[in-house]
Amino acid sequence: VLPTLDSELPLFLQLASRLRELGIRVLLPSEAAFKLRSKSELPRVSDLTGIRVPRSLVAKSLDEAIKQAQKLPLPLVVKGNLHGATVVHSLDQVVPAAIDHANRWGYPVVLQEFIPGTEFDVVALANAEHELIGAVPMKKLQLDDRGKAWGALTIDDPALRRAAERAVRGLRWVGALELELVRHRDSGEHYLIEINPRFPAWVHLAVAAGQNLPWAMLQLTMGETVPRFAGYQVGVLQLRRAVDETA
Repeated sequence: VLPTLDSELPLFLQLASRLRELGIRVLLPSEAAFKLRSKSELPRVSDLTGIRVPRSLVAKSLDEAIKQAQKLPLPLVVKGNLHGATVVHSLDQVVPAAIDHANRWGYPVVLQEFIPGTEFDVVALANAEHELIGAVPMKKLQLDDRGKAWGALTIDDPALRRAAERAVRGLRWVGALELELVRHRDSGEHYLIEINPRFPAWVHLAVAAGQNLPWAMLQLTMGETVPRFAGYQVGVLQLRRAVDETA
């Protein structure tokens, strides 16, 4: 089984020993590593990996979200416990944003410093020895209304590949991983804004660029030795499209 959703990972972690008894193989991070991928744990991730992160504050209630928002400059980002992010430009916008994310995923919500700049993602895969098997960085060219990449391009950026190395080593990660980063428009420094504990929807871009990470994960899950990918093709473009159908 190759898990694909953040919300199902805790269930697989709870069932890991039972799955092994049934002969069902699954490649999972440890519970400790999985907890570190939480948006609220970014400061701890920075300590372990050396990757810069924006200032992030946790709010366990609406009143706390209002108080925490006053500690950050505007604009700021309100993030859901499991998914979603809303950029707010005034304190008045914090309340509806926090309520919306809490209604979807419950508290806590996270209030995060907004980093102006260009957005990048890195998809990566680590083996059971916490070694990086492959990593493909991409630049977001087009965003949808939720900030997801509608268009993307693979790029050659050693800093992003180093971030993947540091994340895998520092978190002692096993399995699939996605890093979301922003390169500050003034300083040029990369800031890690989110960690996702699975392959992203755009993972086929990595395959098209020469790193079939899902297949490599399947091989690792089956106990096979998988060599590290030597590289990937730079300049591969991905464009999503929507098709309307009527019945």
